[in-house]
Amino acid sequence: MNKGKETIMNEQNEHVQNDAAEGHAAKSAKAEKRRWACPFSCDLRSMRTKIMLVIGAVALVFLFILLLGYRVIMEEARLAAEARLMEPKYKYEFSLDGGVIGRPSSAFVDLKLEGSDMPLDIEAPADIELSWTLGSEVRGKDCAVYGRDSDGSFFEFPIEDDGALLLSGVGFSDLREEGEIDIYSVGCLIEDSAGTTVEELDEVYVRLVTEKAASATSTESSVEDEEAADEE
Repeated sequence: MNKGKETIMNEQNEHVQNDAAEGHAAKSAKAEKRRWACPFSCDLRSMRTKIMLVIGAVALVFLFILLLGYRVIMEEARLAAEARLMEPKYKYEFSLDGGVIGRPSSAFVDLKLEGSDMPLDIEAPADIELSWTLGSEVRGKDCAVYGRDSDGSFFEFPIEDDGALLLSGVGFSDLREEGEIDIYSVGCLIEDSAGTTVEELDEVYVRLVTEKAASATSTESSVEDEEAADEE
């Protein structure tokens, strides 16, 4: 009887051991399967993670470069504006002795006659081109260009940006005699630091003649600035 029980118990123990061995073998097989399957899937996951890290790092570097570039551009613009304010600018007009004299002008507006700041003697009738540049400080403000049109009548019209104007057939009339000096201007009304309205102004000068006066157009004309004029 005892022997039969012992046999049954041995058989049960053997089944338990076999089940345990089979379970261990199954686990080992699964682990082995995962081990063989993981290199590919794990490498993909690792690669994706590395790619995302690299993309993030590149994006941060790019953003830093953009911010740095923006700061550099803004600083250069600020320095250029300060330099423009500190550097004297002149407008030139005919002097009484037949030469040319320079006087201080606005640093924010620049008006040119035939591409030049110099006053000109021009044979009539003539086509005259005016061109102007507005600084960022006055662009979009209350600005206007004004002077005398082809027959000598006064004109004025508003401007908001850089531009040019061609006056065709400028000549003598009842309103303009030979030797008269026409003044063309670009002006902008702005408020200064004290809140006072001031006009930033630049001017060019034209004298219509039947024959060009060489003294006014010669590069050897005497050009004097305000300091030289004050010394005289």
